[in-house]
Amino acid sequence: QDIVLEGAGQTETSAAGTRYHFEFAVPKQLLPGIDENGVAIRTGIGGRYTPNNGHQVCFQPSGISITPLGFQPENQGVFPVRLVNHGLSPCSVAGLTQENILLAPQEKRELLLNAEHGELGPERFLTFEIPEQEIKGQLQLFRYDPAGRALGMFKAMIDLAVDMEGKEYSRQIYLARTKWEEFQKKIKDIVPGGPSERELFYEIRKVKREFFFADPDMREIETVLFEKRHPLHPSHNYSDSYDSAWHEGGGIYTLEVPKEDGRFVPEKAVLTELFKTTGMSRHPVVDFDVKKIYFTNRPSFGDFWHIMEMNPDGSGLRQLTDGPFHDLWPCPLPDGDLAFISTRCRQRFLCWEPQASVLHRMDRNGQNIKRLSFANLTEFAPSTAQDGRILWTR
Repeated sequence: QDIVLEGAGQTETSAAGTRYHFEFAVPKQLLPGIDENGVAIRTGIGGRYTPNNGHQVCFQPSGISITPLGFQPENQGVFPVRLVNHGLSPCSVAGLTQENILLAPQEKRELLLNAEHGELGPERFLTFEIPEQEIKGQLQLFRYDPAGRALGMFKAMIDLAVDMEGKEYSRQIYLARTKWEEFQKKIKDIVPGGPSERELFYEIRKVKREFFFADPDMREIETVLFEKRHPLHPSHNYSDSYDSAWHEGGGIYTLEVPKEDGRFVPEKAVLTELFKTTGMSRHPVVDFDVKKIYFTNRPSFGDFWHIMEMNPDGSGLRQLTDGPFHDLWPCPLPDGDLAFISTRCRQRFLCWEPQASVLHRMDRNGQNIKRLSFANLTEFAPSTAQDGRILWTR
C-alpha cells in the first residue's frame, strides 16, 4: 500500500559505543484487529535458549507514546520528553508537574522534566491514563549513574564507620571523608557517558576499596588458611568427595596479608605452602589454640580420605585416621577432641551408589571413634557453635 510512515532518527555516541535510535507510528489500518488482539512480536529467534521461531511477546495499543529524548546533566539532571496522543480520546499524564497534563487527541508536546534522585541514578516516574479506553500505564525515566552510586556507597561506609574504635581508624575516616568531599566536587563537572565519568568511577572504587580494607573488623584476613586443588565436577552435590574428576595437585596453604598505612594490601599478600599433596587435600581448619591444623588428604584415587594433623608452620605432620573408610571434614571441639564425617557407618544412600557418610567424633589422637548421627544420607561441613554444640549439614 502507498503509505508513508513518519519517523525520527538519532545517533548517540558515548564511551560504551554508538547506538542508533529510530521511532515511528504505524497507522491502525495496516494492523486490522489490533484493538482486540494486540500485536505479537517474536524475539530471540534461533537463539541458544529459545525455539527457532522465538518467544512470543504481545503488545496492546495505548494510544499515547512517551519518548525520552536523552538526558541533560545540568544541576540534578533533566529528561527531555516528547508526548504524543495518537488516539481519538483525551489522555492525562501525571508526574510531569504539580498538576496533570491533559493531551487532546492527536496533540504532540515536548517537555523538560527535572530528574529526581534515585538509588541507582537520576529517575522520574510518569503515569498516564485514557479513561474512555480504560487504559492505564506507568513509565520510569532512568539513567544509570555508576560514579554517583559508588560515591553514595562510599559515603554510607564512612557514616557507618564513625563509631568504630581506634585512633588509627579515626585517621582513616578523616582521610576518607576528605576524599569524598573531593569526589563530590569532581562529579558535578562530569559528562554522562564520557571517558571522564568512567575514570572517576574507578577512582572512587579504588579509594572505597582502600577504606574497606582499613576496617578493624577485617583483622581476620591477616592470615588465611585454605586448600588449593583442581575443580571437582562431581556427578551429585552430595558425592563430591567420592566420584569427582580426579586431578592431582595442590595442598594446604596460608596467605599472609600485609598492612600499609593502617590498611590491608591484598595484592602484596604472601603465599606459604604448608603441605604439598601427591593427590588431593581438603577441609583445612585450625584448632581453638591455633596450635594445630587439621585437614583431609587422599594420596591417590585408589586410597581413602584420611584426617591429617600438622603444626601451623607445616611441621609435625601426622595421620590420625586409617582403615577402609573415607574420613572427612575435621572439626575441633572445645574439649580438644575432633568431630568429623566418615563412611564408617557402613550404609548406602537411599538412592544411587556411594556410601553414606555421617557425623562421628574421636579424641585428638584418632582413638575412641564414636558415631553421633544415625542417618543414611550424606552429611558434611561440621562446625562448632559458641555454646559448644555441633552444627552440620545433611
